[in-house]
Amino acid sequence: MEYIPTKPVNLPLAEFMALEFYLMDNRPGVKPELFVTELVKRWLAVENERLALRRDGAALTPSQFANQRAKGRNVWRFVWLRFPGNERWVRADDCRVRPHRGGDRHASPDHIRTGSG
Repeated sequence: MEYIPTKPVNLPLAEFMALEFYLMDNRPGVKPELFVTELVKRWLAVENERLALRRDGAALTPSQFANQRAKGRNVWRFVWLRFPGNERWVRADDCRVRPHRGGDRHASPDHIRTGSG
C-alpha cells in the first residue's frame, strides 16, 4: 500500500456526532474520516470544473460558453442540464419557457419535456 500523508481535521463535537449518526443510519460501515475525505475530493473536483468555466477570472455567460469552440451556436440547444435527483440530462431548450406557454418565466424540473411527445 502506498503511503499517503494525512493531516487531521477537527470538527466541533456536535457536528461530528451528527455525521456519525447519519452514517450509522444511512451508510453503515462507512467511517466518518473516509466519508469526509471523499466529500472533500468531490467538492474540489466540482470547484475545479466551476473555475474552468471562467475565462481570465470572469464568469462566462451561457452564450460565451457555447461559442467558445464553435461560433454561432444556439446556447439553448448546446447546453444540457441535470437537475438534482434526476438521472437524465435534458437540453436547456426543453426547460425554456416560451411566450405561448405563459406562466412563470422559468420552467421547473417537473415540467420538463422528456422528448417522448
